Amino acid sequence: MTANNRTVPDDWPDYICTDCHPATRAKRIRSRLESETPFSPSDMLSILHDDVSAPAAEIAQKLRAITPKSEPARHLLSMLAGWQGDMAPNKLAPTAYMAIRQEMTRILARVSDLAGVADTEISRLPPGVSPFTHLWWALPDQLRRNDTSLLGGMSWDELLLEAVETVAQTFDPQPWGDAHRPIFRHPLAGAFPEQAAVLAPTSRYVGGDGDCVLATGSLPQSGATAAYGPVAKYIWDLADWDASSWVVFHGASGDPASPHYRDQNERWARGEQVPACYSRENVRANSARHLIMQPS
Repeated sequence: MTANNRTVPDDWPDYICTDCHPATRAKRIRSRLESETPFSPSDMLSILHDDVSAPAAEIAQKLRAITPKSEPARHLLSMLAGWQGDMAPNKLAPTAYMAIRQEMTRILARVSDLAGVADTEISRLPPGVSPFTHLWWALPDQLRRNDTSLLGGMSWDELLLEAVETVAQTFDPQPWGDAHRPIFRHPLAGAFPEQAAVLAPTSRYVGGDGDCVLATGSLPQSGATAAYGPVAKYIWDLADWDASSWVVFHGASGDPASPHYRDQNERWARGEQVPACYSRENVRANSARHLIMQPS
């Protein structure tokens, strides 16, 4: 079972990779597979769209154990009451959690003196890689083990309190789907700004986050907007190949003038799919037109 996580122990003798996600999503998939039998394609679709975040549930539990001083901070934490870590688009709790965890990451970068890693040539990370990103992924495990080695003398409760009080000053309560709505980008949009809306259409809102099986992640230094996610989702039915399905984040065509350039986004965002015809007969029966290429 793998979901972008390291699949071998740390002392494995062969080089596999260095940049891996934690095993959170793989563990969630395994728990779903072990708890539900037998499986149908619709069951597999619900796994692909699973929006429960184990780190979110853990961090929310830690947050509920602290007592902020200010009324705005107490009101902010009240949004997490009873929340079990589901990053559902219609809820406020995921938005509050994300804002607090991002502030926790900023504080961790500051007190650990790692915020300036990218400022010097000798310690600079590769382009596009931020020290905040690495601290974002490390934070839940550090908190879980009460590892204070990066806190510069601070306790985790003190860090949590500072994060909540800071976020509460400017927090804008909005449903997670609105805060997390993906922004599509196209490499030619900058060159043709008058066509930007056509090249990079607006997405429907989504749930999930980078710790969910529905891995629509945000960049820890850039707010709640979904910055990456599953480009395509697919289910292959080995017993009936013509019952297979798939969906892509905007559409199957790369031509902005095509009606199929953006016609799958609603389904992709809602957790639905379209038939993936397999047999020649099924492909022909569902084709709008046929193109025959003859060698010269």
